[in-house]
Amino acid sequence: MTFLDLISEGQRLCQLGKYEDALTPLEKALYKAYLYRNDRLYLTTQKVGSDKTRLRITYSYLGNVHYSLGNFGRAMEYHRQDLKITQAMSDIPGQMDALNNLSCALRMLGKHKEAAVAAEKQLVLAERSKDRKAEAIAKYNAGVVAYMEGRQVATDSEEQIEAYNCFVKAQDYLQDYLLIAEDIKDVKMQGQAAGCLGNTFYLLVIWLSVMPSWDSSRRRTTTGRSS
Repeated sequence: MTFLDLISEGQRLCQLGKYEDALTPLEKALYKAYLYRNDRLYLTTQKVGSDKTRLRITYSYLGNVHYSLGNFGRAMEYHRQDLKITQAMSDIPGQMDALNNLSCALRMLGKHKEAAVAAEKQLVLAERSKDRKAEAIAKYNAGVVAYMEGRQVATDSEEQIEAYNCFVKAQDYLQDYLLIAEDIKDVKMQGQAAGCLGNTFYLLVIWLSVMPSWDSSRRRTTTGRSS
């Protein structure tokens, strides 16, 4: 099978939800993509794009498949490779896609600080590109990262202020996401934004309701220790 045949087969299996089966053709495609880098004659005769394009397509697919299988570490590795190639190619849409995927994988690994960095880079590129839908996607990603980070740090009694700041940041990003979704008249995005904002508001209300008692308890504890 040719490189394109293997990619097409992997894509077909992914659409059927057969992610484990999709790994075989996609890994073979990756092997062929590496071989093609040293086969310039093949590159000029097959006309299926550059060697870097082949590699990034394959890395992206493999990263998404491993993400769907819950192999977030492997997904992170493949999306990092994808990002490196898109940066070398100065492919802005490709970089935004890779950063979005990388941020999602990092988030699932609990690496929220790194995920936030990737999301911010994605947002900067999206705003520069003047692509409203890309900007909306970046705002959503940054909002979800902030929300998940807030939930993570909220379990630590010493990090309540940071948790609150994360939830506020998530709210701001998600409100921007909703505004853009309304502006471009994307109903699906509007529904997604509303749901995420509802979850964020809910946690903010809970935080504000328990924070006074937590702060009072902390002050009593601190006073007791110093006496």
